[in-house]
Amino acid sequence: MLCQQILTEFARLGYAIADTVLEGDFCIVCGEKQAAFGQVERVVGIGLGPLGRSAAIRSKTIKDVGKAVGRKKGIVHVIILLSSNELKLSKSDLLVISRATSCGNISTVQAGKNLGQSPVAVTEGDKGEALAYSDAAQSLLDNATLMDALTHTSSRRIDSFYTDIDFALGTRAHRFLEGNIKSGRAVLELQQPEWHHLRGVDASVYQLIGVHVIEGDSDRIENNYQGEVDEQSRIQKEIKRAHSEVLGLRLECARLLQELKLAAKATEEPGQELAKVKFTNLVDAIVLAVNQQDWHLIGSDGKSLRLADKDKILMKDVALLASMPEDGLIDVATNYVAKSGRRREVEAQLKGYREAVVAPIISVTVETAPLVEHILVGREALRRRIEAFNTRPPQHDELSSFLRDFHHFTRGVMVALSHEIISSKVAIEASPTYSYYDRPYRLSLSIHEVLKTGSNLVVYGEAGAGKTTSLQMYATKQLANYVLGRRFALYIPLNRLLHAWKEREELSRDTGPVPVLESGVKCFLASLASDLTAVHLDALFSSGSVSLLFDGIDEVIKVAPWIVDAIVQFSRKYPAVQVVASSRVSDASLSKNGWLEITLLPFTDEQRDQFFLLWFGGDPHNRVKDITAHLQAHRKVAAIVRNPLLATALCVLAEKNIPLPNSEIRLYEERFRLLLGHYDSHKQVSRITTHHRDLETVARSIAHEMHERTRRYMSKEAMYKIAEDAIASYHHGKNAREMAATAVDELIDPCNILVPMTAAGEWGFGHLRYQEYLVAVELNSARSRRVGDHIGEPWWHDVYVLFAQLAGDLEWLITYLTAQGRLTRGLRTITAMVQQQPPAVRQRMQQLISRNRRTDGKFADLLANDAATDAAGIEEEMDYYR
Repeated sequence: MLCQQILTEFARLGYAIADTVLEGDFCIVCGEKQAAFGQVERVVGIGLGPLGRSAAIRSKTIKDVGKAVGRKKGIVHVIILLSSNELKLSKSDLLVISRATSCGNISTVQAGKNLGQSPVAVTEGDKGEALAYSDAAQSLLDNATLMDALTHTSSRRIDSFYTDIDFALGTRAHRFLEGNIKSGRAVLELQQPEWHHLRGVDASVYQLIGVHVIEGDSDRIENNYQGEVDEQSRIQKEIKRAHSEVLGLRLECARLLQELKLAAKATEEPGQELAKVKFTNLVDAIVLAVNQQDWHLIGSDGKSLRLADKDKILMKDVALLASMPEDGLIDVATNYVAKSGRRREVEAQLKGYREAVVAPIISVTVETAPLVEHILVGREALRRRIEAFNTRPPQHDELSSFLRDFHHFTRGVMVALSHEIISSKVAIEASPTYSYYDRPYRLSLSIHEVLKTGSNLVVYGEAGAGKTTSLQMYATKQLANYVLGRRFALYIPLNRLLHAWKEREELSRDTGPVPVLESGVKCFLASLASDLTAVHLDALFSSGSVSLLFDGIDEVIKVAPWIVDAIVQFSRKYPAVQVVASSRVSDASLSKNGWLEITLLPFTDEQRDQFFLLWFGGDPHNRVKDITAHLQAHRKVAAIVRNPLLATALCVLAEKNIPLPNSEIRLYEERFRLLLGHYDSHKQVSRITTHHRDLETVARSIAHEMHERTRRYMSKEAMYKIAEDAIASYHHGKNAREMAATAVDELIDPCNILVPMTAAGEWGFGHLRYQEYLVAVELNSARSRRVGDHIGEPWWHDVYVLFAQLAGDLEWLITYLTAQGRLTRGLRTITAMVQQQPPAVRQRMQQLISRNRRTDGKFADLLANDAATDAAGIEEEMDYYR
């Protein structure tokens, strides 16, 4: 029936029927007619059956329709006739067909209506899959989590306050981009594995940047080395031969010696007396006679002869030697002497060969002057181009070319410096401290322009630097400006992806990291109630029509260490898909896999003021003026409020007419003081029954336990247990459990310090920075905890930086880490902590670190070697430093 209706309408419109396809749930009719300028205009009519039996049948049918239609080339219009008024097609269903035909002109008509009346056109402006995701993604593209953490009653869309943030190319790992560099030269003797590694690095560096670090011709060095290898091979063959000959000679001598012994024994006649003469001495006499070539050397006059001075044995009847039968015995003795001589000769040769055995050594000279010259010239060229871009924003192609050049340059240098020998001959002096305004490689350009180039990218930044908001804003723009056939962006917070995957999937990780990641993406989208199906996603991945924005690697790397490998392998499996990731800490496994890296920088004054203006919508109440005046009066606070997180916290306080704070720690202290009852007292409201000190103790304990477990959220029941242990440690009444439950409940409501984090009813502190602050306060308050246990672990880095702002003098901690042999391991974190100290204290701490690094581990070694050392006594000594 549907097919007949389409045929009738095609005839009315003047289309000749080209072919038809009949299937169980659909039919396809293709028609064509002559159009202007001799071209052929082709149209496809699709008649769809019920499709309502199950989602799986529906999805498969739509996909089959797309495949069938996709074989029809040159389509200019698609008309879909639905079998009933109840049958509806989603935008994503239409997009499957649209993509198959490369046609955006689609009309859908219900059964019983004339095909020529009021078609519903799906033009290239339609979103299709982008729209299927866009509606569901709205909850991801605002600052609801942060606003909940700040107890704000409503969230804001990212595009209502987003301010572009400057960024620097590269990360801290790219130390060669800053500071003075000096080259070095070294003559080395390398073993084969070391040589092959060095030569491979040299070849890679030359291929990438056209510079050699090995002086001289590597082929000639290899040939010289091969000659030495061949000589050693010859020596080994001679050793094998000589060893085999020595073994044969030893066996032969043993056999001949046995014959001599038997012959000597046969010469003894009854009544003959050989006083103090052993058979072996008689053999010695025979051998002596053979060596002297005179069997009658001793004679038969009966005089005694000293045959072996060392044994002091005398022969009384030496005339026996003259009477020995010579037939055969002389031949045996002569042969024995010859074989023994040859044996000694070959053994001497064998010893010489063995002494000549050495591991083949390659003598090579490493000269880094060409590499350093390349770095200096290259980075100066990069600086000039960046300065030009900061004056005149680059065009898309120009920026793409620059980013490729930068990545190619830095990758080549990083490959060279990854080799220990090469890096030891490139002296990079400590970089000066740059201000926010003159930082090298600072690009005053929207990060979104970089994302538009389609490069795989890692976005790094400190806590609250704007990594999340930058990716959210890019996804918002891409969805708002989406045109059919172009790439759109899927924003995916990794902590929510993992949670959705664990909730919905039974898939084993043994299937490999990429299937797990793909499954996680599908589960995450399903948790948003998105219309994007697994079929759509597979098509998107294969076609490269999507950018995946994975936010927060640092938040999940501990519980999902496979995530980085999964992302890298995914990008290789789907090279057409743009993959972007964000993280606080530079992850070498991403940089080693050819990813462009950028680091978000702090706000400039202008960017921060722009953020305030957008937040307050033109500032009708002069709040921006009040904030800027406060920051001008409190320079230390102004120096801290340099990122979207703290700027948001300041805006929320200003909106509530709360006096503005005067330090980062002060900001957090002010927030928690506000949430723990102070704001209620301003409103003359009394609804919190737990004392604010108990609430703070419970919040700190929960935060510390979550951080120990590398978690950002947990169930309320787990929190009850942690709270009970915390309260019971100082409150010994029977109602500790009841007090703990009340404290946790009040931290949720009305305090809103604990906020919902998952659909499963798990709770956390909202932004990770708030959790880290509470952990730092706990470490500072409860010194019974082992403060230095996590020094050097990336997950704990920012906790210790905040701790340094609270703890003051760090001499005790530096001394403790030195005694434990862990100062060098935690040097990056310790250095960041020292930077939080006043200038005079900072200089003293830096000198202490410099001295202690020379003895790092000395005390630990002494402790390990001294079994009598009392660990409790050491902890007591550390308490003194604390």
